[in-house]
Amino acid sequence: MDIKKSLVTLALVILILFSSPLTIYKNYQRLQNPPIQPQSIENTSDIPDNPQKIEDWVENNTEYQYDFKVHGSVWYIPTPEQTLKKGKGDCKARAILLASIFERKGIDYELHVSMFHWWVSYEDNNDTWSEDKSTSLKKGDEWTMPDLSRTVEKMWSVKEEFYKMIWGSMPNLRQLFLLTSLAYIWIPTKFYPKGLENMINYRSNLKICFLKFNSLLKKKVQSLIDK
Repeated sequence: MDIKKSLVTLALVILILFSSPLTIYKNYQRLQNPPIQPQSIENTSDIPDNPQKIEDWVENNTEYQYDFKVHGSVWYIPTPEQTLKKGKGDCKARAILLASIFERKGIDYELHVSMFHWWVSYEDNNDTWSEDKSTSLKKGDEWTMPDLSRTVEKMWSVKEEFYKMIWGSMPNLRQLFLLTSLAYIWIPTKFYPKGLENMINYRSNLKICFLKFNSLLKKKVQSLIDK
C-alpha cells in the first residue's frame, strides 16, 4: 500500500467531511463538555414550564436537519445560541438546547450520548426507541460502557439515516470534488488524459460516472434496507 497516497486520502476525506481541523477540535472539546448554556436562553416567557411541553417546544422550534445542511460539516456540536438563531439542527442541537432550558428553569435532567443519538432524560419522560439508556456512551458527566450488541443492532436499524447524514446531505460539489480527487490520487498516471479535448471528455465522463455511482449507491442502500 502507498502510505503517502493513503495519508493524502485520509486528509482529503477529513477536510471534505469537516471543512477545517478547527471543527474537529471544537467537536472534541464540546463532546467532553457539552455547551449547555442557560444564560443564552434570554426570553423564557413563551416557553412552558412543564418538561414534556418544553421538549415539544424545542422540537417545534428546531427543524430537524443534518449538520451538512446547517453547519457545513458532517458532524457538529452547536451551542444553544446557534440552534436558536438558525432554527435548525439534529438530535445533538435539540438535546443541548433542551438541557440549557431545563437548567435555566431549574429542572433536573440528564444528558445522554450514544453512537447514534443524543437525548435528555427527565422525571416521568417516556423514552423513545432511540432513547435506550443501555446504549449510552455518556450519562451526564460520566463516560460509560454501552451494551455493544444493542448499540450495533440499533445502528444497523438506522443505517439509512447514516447514509443520509454522511453522503445524502453532502453538497454535490463536495461529492464531485471527493470523487475527482480520489480518482486523481489513485488512478495510475498512464491513464491521465492528454490534451484539452481529452480533458473535456474526461471531465464529462467523470461527471457521468459520478451520477451513476451516486444512483447505484442509493439503490444499494435501499436494497439493504428492504432486506
